[in-house]
Amino acid sequence: MRQLFGAFSIFLAVFLFLPWAVQGGETASPFRSYMPLTPIGGIESSRVLIGDLFYDGYAPGDIDEAFSLWNMGRITASLKGWSAGDGEGSIALDGVCIPPHRRVWIAREAAAFSASFGFPPDYEYGGDTMPSVPDLQSGRIPRFGNSGDELIVSDDGGHIADALAYGKGHLDIGWDGPALQPYSGGGAFAKGNQILARKFLLNESLPALDTDSASDWVQDPGDPIRGRRPIYPGWDRVRFWMPARSDVTSALTLAITPDNAMPVLTAVISEAHQCICYEGYTLDSAALVRSLAAKASSGVSVTLLLEGSPYGGIGDDEKWCVQQIENSGGRVFFMVSDRNDAHARYRFLHSKMMLVDDIFLGIGTENLSPNSFPEDDFSNGTAGRRGVWAFTDSPVMVERAEEIWHADFDPHRQDIFRWDAVDEKYGGPPAGYAPTPPPDWGLYKVQFTSALTTTASYWTLLTSPEATLRPEGIVGLMNRAGAGDEVMVEELEEPPYWAEDSPNPRLQAYLGAARRGAKVRLLLDSFFDRPSDPNSNSETARWTNDIAAKEGLDLEARLGNPTRQGIHNKMVLARIDGESWISLGSLNGSETSSKANRETWIAARSDGGYAYLSGMFEYDWNHADVSSHVAGRGIPKQILGTPTGHQGFP
Repeated sequence: MRQLFGAFSIFLAVFLFLPWAVQGGETASPFRSYMPLTPIGGIESSRVLIGDLFYDGYAPGDIDEAFSLWNMGRITASLKGWSAGDGEGSIALDGVCIPPHRRVWIAREAAAFSASFGFPPDYEYGGDTMPSVPDLQSGRIPRFGNSGDELIVSDDGGHIADALAYGKGHLDIGWDGPALQPYSGGGAFAKGNQILARKFLLNESLPALDTDSASDWVQDPGDPIRGRRPIYPGWDRVRFWMPARSDVTSALTLAITPDNAMPVLTAVISEAHQCICYEGYTLDSAALVRSLAAKASSGVSVTLLLEGSPYGGIGDDEKWCVQQIENSGGRVFFMVSDRNDAHARYRFLHSKMMLVDDIFLGIGTENLSPNSFPEDDFSNGTAGRRGVWAFTDSPVMVERAEEIWHADFDPHRQDIFRWDAVDEKYGGPPAGYAPTPPPDWGLYKVQFTSALTTTASYWTLLTSPEATLRPEGIVGLMNRAGAGDEVMVEELEEPPYWAEDSPNPRLQAYLGAARRGAKVRLLLDSFFDRPSDPNSNSETARWTNDIAAKEGLDLEARLGNPTRQGIHNKMVLARIDGESWISLGSLNGSETSSKANRETWIAARSDGGYAYLSGMFEYDWNHADVSSHVAGRGIPKQILGTPTGHQGFP
């Protein structure tokens, strides 16, 4: 398999006339995360903690209600004589055993829980709905109120081992301060059907310090990084909380849209011998679909998972594309909320990730769309979305991507719906439909005729909604930047605020880097921007430039549309302490992207990659509009922040 990738790299170099720019001069050094991974407190001394509570279920009558218990001790916890309840109903926990540093799920009805969560619980107490799941005895069954209630776990001496008050609930013993509330993000996230869940340590997927208060939980309103977020059934926080990391030097190919990414991605597809798995938001590039369909026809397993409800809906071009793949022997599925009594796990399946033959990974900022992968004659120019795709054979990155794929694509889950030719929404286009031939744009002269093949090391792969705000992500990287360093950000969006007038912590991190002496440049999209919106890129640029002038910072923001169809990129480059870091993926600057979407984000150290992408950034920066966002309209105090403060991970 490794020989296959080697042959593939040579194929790319010959086929695309790529420079083989293997970076040199990098000496071995310890793996550096973006911030020290120190625990917040030690392992909690309490032996058993409430880990999660799902009180407002998806199933009728909330029969999928459930809670989890963590054993924080170093030996198996046997809960003989223990009980759990809401003060009105009670469950005997006799027979419950929890291995050290593990959790168990205890559900009202196992069958309903399994339908909502995608796996069976460890115990059930509301009836024998799954013979394989042990039953617990209860008198009056606890029914956790949707508007508020309490969960109380008592030990064999009748003492409260742990407790949780939420919504309108109240406890005088075992809980301190206001009851925990679901997080709505100003209406961006549904309050209903949330799992109340504990924050984790930074260095393990284990609950952090227990203070018997709302600050222990991810819905904590005072914590914009680890808190102020929802959790819904189907997410796998335990598995994906810790990022995948590797210090092994591996091949890296970078392709730029709209300039040179089409032949690269076509070559990647053509080299598949066994399987292609793609997870993405939309699919409407007829040219790329023809390549995928040809592979499916040749016997290669081609499986696609797409968002079922993208903005604007599923158009006829996408329906045609999906039909071609299915008719060629491939398989296409959608993540849905309107079939099978399902509830889509994520706000949007927004990742752009491709796996080829289980040895090659691509992660991009761009959808497989003619807007990013134009099909016109480039000799007289073109147009398209500005973005980047990155490809690697890093074994650790590929392995984590496979984990993500198998977690998201599971045909047994209710929210996975296969294309059906006669389905009105997810079926084929009108009879006889064919995509309109692409226009000959001629608006943008191609600047980057060749992709780049080089190497990279110190890889990191993170996902939303679980972990993109961890220290290895953008905020942590910026917290390392200081005097003499350089930061280049090119983004579709970077709003001043997240929900409820909470400052965007990513923007605060960029400001923090500049305040410590780094040169920071933010290039944001103008094509899709709405300048009248107080949370627009225009406002971000105005406030950023006002702050820079007020404090004398080497900081500037511009808006641009260098390729005439918008900046759709999500890319952060940083030169810190002489090391060159590239990071990119599907992650936008919104709170939804960090906390509710499925997103993938990859980062690595690469001199060659940094030089290549910074060259793209410099071109786009020099072709940005600097006239409409120089003068500000005043800087809100919460955006201004504290000039000497350290906007970091709590």
